[in-house]
Amino acid sequence: MGVHTSTTLLVLIAVSRLAWLELSSAEEKCYSTHENVFCTLPELADAASTGSININPLHLVQGSNSMCRTFPNGPYRTADGTCNHVLNYGAANQPVKRLLPPAYGDFKGLDEPRTRDSTGQDLPSATLVSRTIHPNNSVVQGFTVLLMQWGQFLDHDITGSPITSEEDETIHCCGENGEVLPFALDRECFPILLDAEDTRFRGGCMEFARSVAARNPHGRKLAPREQVNALTSFIDASTVYGSSQELQDRLRSSFNGQLQARLRMTPGVDLLPDNEEENCIHRPGEHCFLAGDERVNEQSGLMAIHTLFARVHNNIVDGLELVRQRDSPEEIFQTARKIVGAIIQNIHYGEWLPIILGKAAMKRFQLNTGRGGNQRVEYNPYVDPRIANAFSTAAFRFGHSLIPDQFVIGTEAVPIRELFGQTRHIYDSFSDLLMAFSRPSGVGESGGAQTRDRFFTREITDHLFEVVPFAGLDLVALNIQRGRDHGLPPFNEYRKLCGLPVLRNFSDISDDLAQLYQSVYKSVDDIDLFSGLMSEPVEEEEGDGEGPLVGPTLTCLLGQQFHALKFGDRFFYETDRSEEGFTPAQLRNIRSITAAHVCCQEKSVVEVQANLFRAHNSTTNDFVPCARLRNRFINFELWRN
Repeated sequence: MGVHTSTTLLVLIAVSRLAWLELSSAEEKCYSTHENVFCTLPELADAASTGSININPLHLVQGSNSMCRTFPNGPYRTADGTCNHVLNYGAANQPVKRLLPPAYGDFKGLDEPRTRDSTGQDLPSATLVSRTIHPNNSVVQGFTVLLMQWGQFLDHDITGSPITSEEDETIHCCGENGEVLPFALDRECFPILLDAEDTRFRGGCMEFARSVAARNPHGRKLAPREQVNALTSFIDASTVYGSSQELQDRLRSSFNGQLQARLRMTPGVDLLPDNEEENCIHRPGEHCFLAGDERVNEQSGLMAIHTLFARVHNNIVDGLELVRQRDSPEEIFQTARKIVGAIIQNIHYGEWLPIILGKAAMKRFQLNTGRGGNQRVEYNPYVDPRIANAFSTAAFRFGHSLIPDQFVIGTEAVPIRELFGQTRHIYDSFSDLLMAFSRPSGVGESGGAQTRDRFFTREITDHLFEVVPFAGLDLVALNIQRGRDHGLPPFNEYRKLCGLPVLRNFSDISDDLAQLYQSVYKSVDDIDLFSGLMSEPVEEEEGDGEGPLVGPTLTCLLGQQFHALKFGDRFFYETDRSEEGFTPAQLRNIRSITAAHVCCQEKSVVEVQANLFRAHNSTTNDFVPCARLRNRFINFELWRN
């Protein structure tokens, strides 16, 4: 069934314990009893038309609380994503979806991490894979740091796997001397065991707790084990507003439609509100930040983009209040929230994704926007908008290879390790930090995003969240271990899923990698998904279009997920549904807004290049005065009552 099939969703009346939900263009139905919802989905085509890669129709069983009972047709999203889909797919705190059955390590394949290879022997240590296959080889390409930073910001909008804890306290799997603690594995631990050659860490143990296991309505773990997405799956600016009504209420001003801001003496530089948790590094009199996602304080660049969008929301509220004077603060807030979410979607699909996937994949997965035309998107309730486990746990972590060695902030080259948790740059040099995103120049050739390849800066493989010198974590090893924790099948299984030739031997990846992989893995069928995705060569596109930055398997996994988040989102900004969408004039306005327009909302920024993700080029990507872009931001007359 294609995405343009008529699929108007009708919710019919409930009779006693039986309520029917009928999809008007198909014979299949969903119905609910007092305990369960049963659905039979129609046969799905390939990813080019539905966003589901060769997935056979499934008989789904969900708890009754998973079904939306009201399914409102109002213009605004719920805070937690409920009632976007009739089965609440995509809502916060729901299990993620699988593209392939899990490959857990226990006999029944239900729960234990994947630890054995195809011969029954131990898989190589995740740090050994990191050190051997994914060393440092810093090469700056023609893209700005914002290419990386946007990916992290967007990732934190749609994916968040909570880690197991004990009474809200972090689980410790390793002792003070780096030894594995007794009974650690009984406490949802899966520590990374270090070999003698790995001298970066004390002892033989790196901390790693398993992701929280999803449970059924009766509190029992799902079998096979499944992980939870604590956030809404939809690209809905939940990084700005939160994925729960409780957090959204905390972030809002108590007397108007604005978000809370910590005012400073200098006009126009208000900051995010105080976070009650001390989860950052700050100077006396300063504070950690509260935002829609709890990871806001991870590093200075992320803090900056969170702060920028909070200010954009408040600027939009100011403009709306002038033309919608009869609206309540709630209506003003929700309208501004809807506009901000649409701007983020437009930047993501209109500017960022084309760079990552290339023109051919954008067309294949139907991801192009209607910029310059009247194209609208027809919502398809058969498309599952949930985040795929392989996407969140491996595929969308590809951006870690884009992370540079340092940010050039003003005239200071700051190593990435010195940005983790640090708030001082937000207080002292916010506009310089924004410029660090967009100017790949300044100190040597270190100001841009690194090449998307199998190499990673030592700032994240040796010094991640480093407190004691040379005792930081290894992000590549953590990614590989997380894939094993989630029972992700090996790389070859996903190539098969995507209709690509399987690797018969290590040289099928590339000749220069064959010996390295063979020194680590026993068989090409054992390669961890993340490692394989990062090592896969890019296939050049025919014609004069710019090719992708990623290989074919990664293109496949990213393409199907963002197709699902476009056609499976009832509130996607280009929707043809009048209640959830925008008027033609409003939509044209939103389609014209770029990342450069958003950056220029910071009034101290004087000029930016037209495409903020690409390096400045006087011929193809020249500088534009911010004064001009500010005047071409939101035309509030289009939103007048």
